[in-house]
Amino acid sequence: PPHFLQAPQDPLAGRLPLAPCFWDPLGLPDFGARLGAQGVCLEGVRPRGLGVAGTLRVLNLAYEKRVSVRYTWDGWASYREAPAAYAGPSAGPPPGPPSDRFAFCLPLPPGGALEFALCFHVGGQELWDSNGGQNYILRGGGRAEGPPSSPRDAEGGWIHFL
Repeated sequence: PPHFLQAPQDPLAGRLPLAPCFWDPLGLPDFGARLGAQGVCLEGVRPRGLGVAGTLRVLNLAYEKRVSVRYTWDGWASYREAPAAYAGPSAGPPPGPPSDRFAFCLPLPPGGALEFALCFHVGGQELWDSNGGQNYILRGGGRAEGPPSSPRDAEGGWIHFL
C-alpha cells in the first residue's frame, strides 16, 4: 500500500482538500442501528498527507474478516480496491452491537472527486456500506455540496461534517 507523507509547511495541513458530500456518519443518531442492519459502517474520514484516511466499524460476526474500500475517480468507469487494516475493538459511543474498527487510506484523485463504498467479507457473505446506495463522495473545488436533506440530531441542531 502507498505511504503518505505530510510536509509540515503544507498550507493544507489539517484540512481536507476535498469536501464531503455526506453527513458525519458517526454523528448520526441511527449509527448503531445502521451498523446492526448492514454489518459495516463508515465512521469518518480525515486528511492524511496526500490522501484521505478513514475508519469504519464492522460487526464481530466471525474471527476472520476481510474489509476493503472500493473507490473510483471516474464515476465507476473503473475502480480500485484498498484494503482496510484491523485497528482494534470499537470503544465508546454510540452504543450498538459488538464491533471492530478498521482503518484505511485512499489516494487523492487526479481530478475533482473521490467516490467510495465499504465492503466486508465474512462467513462467505459480502456486506456493503454504500451510504444508502449513493456512495460516499468527496469533491474538490473548495465548497461542500452537502446532502439534499438535512438530518437533525436529538437536540434539534444541525449536524455538520468537518
